[in-house]
Amino acid sequence: MLVTLVSDGTIDVDFRAIGGLINARCKELKCITSTYVPTFGKKLLDGDSELRRLETEDSLDSTESSIFYITCLPFIDNFFYHRRGSRAILSLNGWKNLTDLPISNGAIYHICRSLLKHTLGVGVNHDNSTGCLNDFMWNKKIVDTGMRAAFHCSQCRQSSADDLLNSQIYKDIMAVLDMVSVKSRRNEDILAEPLGLAAENREEEYDAFLCYNSIDKLDVRQFNKTLVEAGIRTWFDEIELAPGEVWQQKLEGQIESIRCCLVIVGANGRGPWQEMELNGFISEFARRGCRIIPVIIGAVDDTPQLPVFLRQFMWADLRRDSGDQLARLIGALRSPT
Repeated sequence: MLVTLVSDGTIDVDFRAIGGLINARCKELKCITSTYVPTFGKKLLDGDSELRRLETEDSLDSTESSIFYITCLPFIDNFFYHRRGSRAILSLNGWKNLTDLPISNGAIYHICRSLLKHTLGVGVNHDNSTGCLNDFMWNKKIVDTGMRAAFHCSQCRQSSADDLLNSQIYKDIMAVLDMVSVKSRRNEDILAEPLGLAAENREEEYDAFLCYNSIDKLDVRQFNKTLVEAGIRTWFDEIELAPGEVWQQKLEGQIESIRCCLVIVGANGRGPWQEMELNGFISEFARRGCRIIPVIIGAVDDTPQLPVFLRQFMWADLRRDSGDQLARLIGALRSPT
């Protein structure tokens, strides 16, 4: 798959560097930059009419390439992009009012979103904020959470064919998005690192330790799968411990790098955090400033009673969640602080 990047000169991004980054990281996805400079008729863009005009005025070949015209001019409807066939206009207008993340990260993120959604046809559109790549982003400020997460939710994956999700082109685009996610989580510019090294140099660190009642393991297993699909690296004993390993000893080696403790409350109520040894680990998390987030999952009817020191923390209630709570949780886990 070939992608052509075209800038109208209103955006301060090194598109050759973006093309080099994509080409260095991908096997089937390739990127070129064009010297063609499009001119738009108005400072407030009508996406569809501008795309129809560009089809007749430029000499770019859209039969062999997906073409992205990138600008900082706004659309009439304030969308991020409009697409017509193999052509798309991407507007990053007002970027600094939406997020503190680098605009180059945003350019790559939206190019990849468009390719996945319109060229490959992965998943379904979400009107609500779920943290998924297919969120429509009626509220454009959720782009911050989206860039840190950069994942396809289980609904989108389940609605797509396995051969598509296993294809090299899908893996290529998701590899680029993984770089966007890693660098955005660190509040770093994706172009500030040598080409192709961002994903390989990802630190071996855990985003969250899952503290739960073992009786609720089936529900916790599904919850863990959702987090992993969102790019969250979890310390989940079922995955991290080999047969015969002692979890306390294994966790001691990781406790300094785990950034958050999720105290999970399922249908069977309070669980292992009542034990003295595990209380010691949670106390250590709290002592060094690690975030502690109680999370309610499964068929829990009433808000459970927790130890006093846990009651001060904000809940994430996923029992009847439409996606907003999960998106906020993923955003919190993605945040570097």
